[in-house]
Amino acid sequence: MENDQESTVDYYYHSWSKRWSMTTTRSARVTSNVNVSTNAASATHQRGCRCNWIRLRQRILAKLCRTTIVIVLMLTVLVNLFFILEFGYKSKHSGSSHLSGKFPHESTSSRANITDDSQSHQYLTLEIVSSQLRAAVSVDGSTMIDDNEVGKGRGIHVLVLNQRTGSVMARQIFDTYSPHEDEAMSLFVNLVSKGRIIVMTIKDEGSFHLKQPTRDLLQRYGSKNAQILGWRDTWIFVFQKEGHSLHRRGGGTGGRCCEHLGKSPNFLSWGQNLSVTCKVRLSTDQHGSPLNIYPSSFSYTYTLCVAYRSAYLLYLSFLAIYILRPRRPARPLYTAESECQWPDTGENQRRREFCSRVEGYGSVCDCHQPTPINFQPSPIPNNQILNVPVAIIASNRPHYLYRMLRSLLRAGGANKEMMTVFIDGYFEEPMQVVRLFDLKGVQHKPLGMKNARISQHYKASLSALFKQHPDARHAILVEEDLDVSPDFFHYFSQLVHLLDEDPTLYCVSAWNDHGYQHSAVNATLLYRVETMPGLGWMLTKKLFKEELEMSWPTQDKMWDWDMWMRKSSVRRDRECVIPDVPRTYHFGASGLNMNSFFQDTYFRKRALNNQPDVQLRGIENMKAANYEKVVETAVSNATVLDHSILPCEESFIPNVSGETFSLYMKMENARDTVSWLQIAKCFKIWDLDARGSHKGLWRFFLKNNSILVVGYPFSPYSKFKPAQVIPIELHPTSTTLKSN
Repeated sequence: MENDQESTVDYYYHSWSKRWSMTTTRSARVTSNVNVSTNAASATHQRGCRCNWIRLRQRILAKLCRTTIVIVLMLTVLVNLFFILEFGYKSKHSGSSHLSGKFPHESTSSRANITDDSQSHQYLTLEIVSSQLRAAVSVDGSTMIDDNEVGKGRGIHVLVLNQRTGSVMARQIFDTYSPHEDEAMSLFVNLVSKGRIIVMTIKDEGSFHLKQPTRDLLQRYGSKNAQILGWRDTWIFVFQKEGHSLHRRGGGTGGRCCEHLGKSPNFLSWGQNLSVTCKVRLSTDQHGSPLNIYPSSFSYTYTLCVAYRSAYLLYLSFLAIYILRPRRPARPLYTAESECQWPDTGENQRRREFCSRVEGYGSVCDCHQPTPINFQPSPIPNNQILNVPVAIIASNRPHYLYRMLRSLLRAGGANKEMMTVFIDGYFEEPMQVVRLFDLKGVQHKPLGMKNARISQHYKASLSALFKQHPDARHAILVEEDLDVSPDFFHYFSQLVHLLDEDPTLYCVSAWNDHGYQHSAVNATLLYRVETMPGLGWMLTKKLFKEELEMSWPTQDKMWDWDMWMRKSSVRRDRECVIPDVPRTYHFGASGLNMNSFFQDTYFRKRALNNQPDVQLRGIENMKAANYEKVVETAVSNATVLDHSILPCEESFIPNVSGETFSLYMKMENARDTVSWLQIAKCFKIWDLDARGSHKGLWRFFLKNNSILVVGYPFSPYSKFKPAQVIPIELHPTSTTLKSN
């Protein structure tokens, strides 16, 4: 057939060429006076026609080749599909006795070791250690957890693995020796996606505050020892989150892979050191459940045949793609693991990337109703801080950062284009959180140790922020372990002009050191205080560049940056504006200077404004001269409390509402805060050091009454003390222990 076509083409070509030659000859006889250039042009045209015929023949041949390849490719696909279906059918029937759905009885200590189908499934080999001084987990020889540092890492170490790839999705430590840490662990486990493999191991002690609800949760996931886990026991537990069992085929509520317990022989000793090797079978389908297991007699042949046909099919596919060469570009493939059929949007692309790498964020990875990650905050009236940059100070606490960013991005007036997350160290998971919300993230090399490292992190973040925004005149700093109120940005927008107009102001803060639920009630009220509160605050670029940056403590100084900023030599008699009801809430229970006990005692019952767009009262009264008039009026008109009653007595504050009361305490100088700390202890507000005062005066609410505490004779407001009133003088033995 091909030869006939070529002969036909040649016949038409020679016939046309002959006629062209005869015509050219007759034309030459008639026009003998044509010059040499005309003859050359005619010859060139003749050669061009011949080239056109050659190209036509090549195109015809190319089309024939393409058609042949497409037909062969389609036949190959059909043959391979038929082969796979036929072989699978034979394998299923020949192994029906093996795959009847009944597995031999497994003992408690050997559920991890499933060897009857090892040729057709992949396994992870977990090596786990639990002891007094060490907790370690390695996956297929790669160390994922190895905590042997003395004095750190106490409690239950948790590792979350992907049930299909074995990749690490999350690492957490819960100091369940301390209160409320078991609640945090239960919450974390509940937020982990179904099907994930979870590894738990104890270092030192992990049962002291492991309350019954958490033990019941572990029991529901297959633990046989959760109810008897005791003081200084060592313990290893590996299970799969509800959805599919690790040790049996089919569904269920989760399953235990392996569990080992080392009982402590007595109160002063630890349980035996545990070192366990546990084999965990990986899931092979999209939803996490194991595929059907083919009998071993078919496994080798089946694998070879499918591999051969797959390779052959792949070769033909590449050949066809190369020859056909489609005009429009191929759609880019998303390489991250996809478990959910979300619409293909930019938001969901970030969500897929995030959910394929990390774990423990709950419904953000839910396939049906995922938590929103894009927010449309309401605008605020007369926004004065639209272009003020915001620095989010972060470390390696990604779950804190996730919670904080959700709170911040939903606040009215939030402008994500002006936000930058500064991460102290090169940690991957916090950066994944930053990318999830489509924010800018900056990581830098840590400098110094402990408090000095935190101090250098703040300085580097402020320097970088002002470098990113050279035209900015102010900046807002907020830490990763804070919730913010709905009017967080509206609050700063109303007060930013004070920093420019009043040189006696140092900062504007969203935090009130004495802002507890029982002591802060008026969301429109403001104070001036001499201490720098931090925890969500705003400063001027001028202050940082001209004063703070050049004198900031170096990395060899083990100082807290906020304590340094409170020094009189740095503060220079300037004050900060704070709200009565805080606009931030400290929720972080872990950190260098924080634990769950400290958080529970001093931060859990803090107040947080939940009203949007609160219009502040008396903003201009926050200027120095105006504030003095306000305070003097309040103290002079206040009702003096009965000083014969101890402040810790319930009857000290009358059972009325809406009144202003004053009390006078003994205070010789600025450092004489003994009586104040005992009064603060009685009133269940901040009592660790003296904070939140203005010239020896403290302001807060109790029983919905405004309370003014005046230090006598140090405070200039001592002049309003009635002559018959004897200032209260308290010592540590005079008050009871603080209890929130």
